[in-house]
Amino acid sequence: MAQNSGQEMLIAGFAYAGDHANKEDRFHYTSYLEKEFKKSNISISTEIVKRLKNIEGKNFNIVTGRTFSTKNEDSPLNAVLVMTAETVLVENYGDYWKIFVNLRGDALLFDYKGKKIIKTYPLNLAIFDAVEGQQQPSNLKILNLIRENIYTSKKEGLISQFVDKISNAILDKKTDKIFQIGNITIKPEAMDKFPAEIRSNDSAVKDIVADALASELSGQTSISLMPAKFNSVVGVMTMQLEDTGEQIELKIGDGDYIFNVEVNKLAKAKQQQTNSEVSYIYGVNASIQVIEPFSKTVFLESVFRNGAVSISPINKITQDDYPAYYDVINGLFKKFSIALKSRDYKWVNVATGSEKTSEQMKKVSNLLDGKGN
Repeated sequence: MAQNSGQEMLIAGFAYAGDHANKEDRFHYTSYLEKEFKKSNISISTEIVKRLKNIEGKNFNIVTGRTFSTKNEDSPLNAVLVMTAETVLVENYGDYWKIFVNLRGDALLFDYKGKKIIKTYPLNLAIFDAVEGQQQPSNLKILNLIRENIYTSKKEGLISQFVDKISNAILDKKTDKIFQIGNITIKPEAMDKFPAEIRSNDSAVKDIVADALASELSGQTSISLMPAKFNSVVGVMTMQLEDTGEQIELKIGDGDYIFNVEVNKLAKAKQQQTNSEVSYIYGVNASIQVIEPFSKTVFLESVFRNGAVSISPINKITQDDYPAYYDVINGLFKKFSIALKSRDYKWVNVATGSEKTSEQMKKVSNLLDGKGN
């Protein structure tokens, strides 16, 4: 294991982004779970501390024994799991019910005294579950599903994601460039493929797309990402620490380079059918742009396409398309991020139909590696 710098990182536990006054409206299920947990003197924060207590950070001394103090004069570096969005969808499909849960957040490194965000690692937990029967799944069923996926020791769990990011966190050098998700646009031919309960909230759809891209960029390339600003009027992230009740406002910095995305179209076509099953091809068409805001230099601007096959039993009365659309969007961003990191652009040539895009991708890969363009 690499020697860490000896700098301390204080663990500030768990927080909800935004104004505390409407927390229960924005985080209906997770805030209820936290309230119930605290009756038994447990919480997401205590579970975070439990898991990090005996872990040696690769680059920091992780400190969990100071009751989440964020005012320590000797250590301005703090880390918190901040929940930024909760989406829960329950829909009926004939003989069964589909539950979709998407919890989004950040492993956030911040300077308390300077009131600024230092670095963020996006966290994204997506859960699809099917329940047979005519009766709608109870709130208890949904709560248990969320609880299991927050607390599970599997790597996909929300707390597990946070522990992994924090134990491997690296502070950027002053010369390192910062990246940020900029504008997210969802065209009508894509928006109408999202479930009605989601597409009624334009910001929620943009969040889902932005977080999907941020998660893949962070996970595949390890670049430094600043939180997106498109849902922030004044460029400030507000959060409340659950254990201390302290509300903190942190300035969101400006990225040196910006990723802009337009999801142009989502589509589905029947591929083939047998006596027992039917297969569909799901596709996404999205434009991705990378620019430097200061000089207005455009490093990448191209339309990318991605597709995937989904097979269903022939006797399935209704087809639930959203999980497939969700997967194909995430799949595009994953392949895009892997190509940037690996510098293997064969997929790019196929996805865009243009070798010119590979040359542009090489410029972005150079930016990620700190080599300029």
